[in-house]
Amino acid sequence: MKRILALVAALLILAIPIPARAAESRFDAQFSLVPAEAPRIDQLSYSLSDTNWSLTFGRLDLKYGPGVFGQMVLGPATGLNGIAYSASLGGFSYAHFWADLDGAADRRLLGHRFEYSFKTLTVGASETMLLYGELPFFFYTPLPIPFYALQHLSTKTGYSKNMYTNIVMGIDVHWQPYEDIEFYAEIMADDYSLSVPATAPMRTGALLGAAYSGFANGAELRIEYARVNRFTYCHYYETSDYVYYGSAIGHWVGPDADILIAQYAWDANEKVRLAPALVLQRQGEGALGDRWSRTEDGPSPKFLTGEIEYWGGLKLGTEYRLSEHAVISGYLQGSLIYKAAVVEAEWRFEPEAKVTLSVEF
Repeated sequence: MKRILALVAALLILAIPIPARAAESRFDAQFSLVPAEAPRIDQLSYSLSDTNWSLTFGRLDLKYGPGVFGQMVLGPATGLNGIAYSASLGGFSYAHFWADLDGAADRRLLGHRFEYSFKTLTVGASETMLLYGELPFFFYTPLPIPFYALQHLSTKTGYSKNMYTNIVMGIDVHWQPYEDIEFYAEIMADDYSLSVPATAPMRTGALLGAAYSGFANGAELRIEYARVNRFTYCHYYETSDYVYYGSAIGHWVGPDADILIAQYAWDANEKVRLAPALVLQRQGEGALGDRWSRTEDGPSPKFLTGEIEYWGGLKLGTEYRLSEHAVISGYLQGSLIYKAAVVEAEWRFEPEAKVTLSVEF
């Protein structure tokens, strides 16, 4: 795997036309600390870039889509060891990556994204593919070939089986009619039944967001809603679940849940930014790792199944700029959870915290 990635990197570098002036280089590092977890290196990468292209390798920090608090198809997925590149021409841009899933043997993640920007409107399409086992050689192509086509080729030629691949696709739009107002939306499909009536669950999700930054103090108000249907990010086998370190590679809220976040952020001074937020969430009994059964679940399982949990939380986020090259950020969150149980209602409180150090040279 490492040899192939190195070969791909060399081919990409040779394929990029070198301009008269030297390309810019950048080093990015990000470290995070969460209570009760070991310290984590989220990002440790080196990048080369010019006006119309970029090449990054190392430990990557990836995300696709316009969402700020979460994304449907990818991200933020940190700690992935791999290589990524992007290229642009006019209003079109294309990004592509190959990565190992750190700590998970024989699991690979590939992804690419198209974007087209026209004045105040940007339209994007993302596709990722999680594979278990060795990759056929044609999956390493840097060309923008749909993964569904490559999957079909691999199954027809016997290189891999459909049960070992999990493809997630999404389309999104971002509209900024004024400098201080923006709207965005994203729709994702992990699996979509085209038959009528449906013969399999709609493993889909959606995200809506809006922001206003025209306040006199330069503050920004952002509201974002996301919903993920049951069995989304869950595949036929555990090895092909769209999961990384116990969390969904897509939106972190996971299946059978929806969430609404309202955040008001402003710069307290030149170095400190404050971002308090209200977080409201509903969670059904569906979870990552669930396996769909036609006889038990039916072709169209309802959204928010079983005993539903209602979350209400306050989150205080902050960011402190240590220097031109380093930023430390973090948050404290407390959530009050109510579970409408059949026998007796339950209440509980859950705290959460995280500290992140980001460095860029």
